[in-house]
Amino acid sequence: MTESLHGLTKGTVLEPAIKAVAAAEANGVMMYYALARLAKEQGLDDAAETFIEAANQEAVHAGFYATLNGKYPKDFWGLVAAVQKAEVAGEAQVKSLADKVRASGFTAAADEMEIFAKQEGHHGIILYELLKKYSAKKSTPPAQKVYVCPVCGYEYVGDINAEPDDWTCPLCGQPKNAFKAKIQIKAVRFYDGGFMLKSFACGGGLPEGSIKEEKLRSSLQNYVIDTGDEIILVENFGNS
Repeated sequence: MTESLHGLTKGTVLEPAIKAVAAAEANGVMMYYALARLAKEQGLDDAAETFIEAANQEAVHAGFYATLNGKYPKDFWGLVAAVQKAEVAGEAQVKSLADKVRASGFTAAADEMEIFAKQEGHHGIILYELLKKYSAKKSTPPAQKVYVCPVCGYEYVGDINAEPDDWTCPLCGQPKNAFKAKIQIKAVRFYDGGFMLKSFACGGGLPEGSIKEEKLRSSLQNYVIDTGDEIILVENFGNS
């Protein structure tokens, strides 16, 4: 197995310079592909091929520098899961934008964007297959906290406060302070048929014998109990 370069420069004096180079390389990918399109439109096929070759190499460079700085997690399946959902949603989003472009009279651009929309959906499918094949279905250890990006849903496992202040979501770029701690949800089961004990309905903390115990018909609202540290979600609410 190849020795990992992940995070070698993270937290070192080299990190800012590596970060800047990674951004420049990523911008270079966009620039070279744009130049390739423009060259193709002008019949300069050889120039277009050269620009595409440069773009592909710049993409490799950008990924290399991002790996050095540990921009993306080494255990990357959580990120892939978030990306997969974004790709699926992206199909409809790009299609909607294509419709607006078409309505503005830019038919050729809209036609190509519709192709892009289908490609986004395809990305979602192939990532889903990868997740089924490789992603280990394991729960987060109880001792570890989970923080969720409010925009894309990416989950950070561990102490997010240990990240530098300029750390951003690896998927959508939201700042660290936008992340919210994930509430741990526990599922429990009480009475079938939509009933619960009166003591439980009153909070579960009443002294024994302080009220006359009886079954109460329940609704979904009765079944969600917030303890402050966690939410207890009761599984059965079928006969509310």
